[in-house]
Amino acid sequence: MEQQFKDRRAELLVQKMRRTERFMHHQRLEKTAVSFGDEQLEFIEHAMVDGLNEDTIRTIEFHRRCLAAGIDNGRHYWCFKQGEQLVGMSGYHYRLWDPKSIVWGGWFVADQDVSPLVKMAMLLDTLKVLLEETSYEELYIEVFADTTQSNILNIYHSLQFTSLGRFESFYGPQQDMVVMKLELAEVRALWLNTTRPLERVQ
Repeated sequence: MEQQFKDRRAELLVQKMRRTERFMHHQRLEKTAVSFGDEQLEFIEHAMVDGLNEDTIRTIEFHRRCLAAGIDNGRHYWCFKQGEQLVGMSGYHYRLWDPKSIVWGGWFVADQDVSPLVKMAMLLDTLKVLLEETSYEELYIEVFADTTQSNILNIYHSLQFTSLGRFESFYGPQQDMVVMKLELAEVRALWLNTTRPLERVQ
């Protein structure tokens, strides 16, 4: 029974990923490289909740220095544009002290005016990268949990992530942090099995 439940959750997620590919095309959502130029840094500063944006800019500055020095700090980022407008940033990172099967969701930033469907599409595209280009088996994320300022926690729940624990007022008063998890190995097997036949036909 438990395995059937897991399989069903994986199936639902794969169905959403398939629909997302078409949705991104219709919405003119495209990925672009992270340059850490003024446009992208200003976007992060204005799109994120006050306090969190400062932490993110600090982390990105560290990442930029690592790249300049040829140091792999485990972070992989990219941006999303809708037409000419920058609407999001996403990615993932691994930590050297974690088991090799584990990866963490990177900073996710979305324009405050984009719809929940666009946010979900950017997150599902990030998941697609993890499934197709890495071999990590478990994805963990730290989610900002203040529903008066962000709907991202509900979006992750709709993407079949499981809540593991809540840290109250982690980011500040009434601003909790929730740790969530997704079993990548289960979803990857189903995703690759459903996409490879389509690639052969094309």
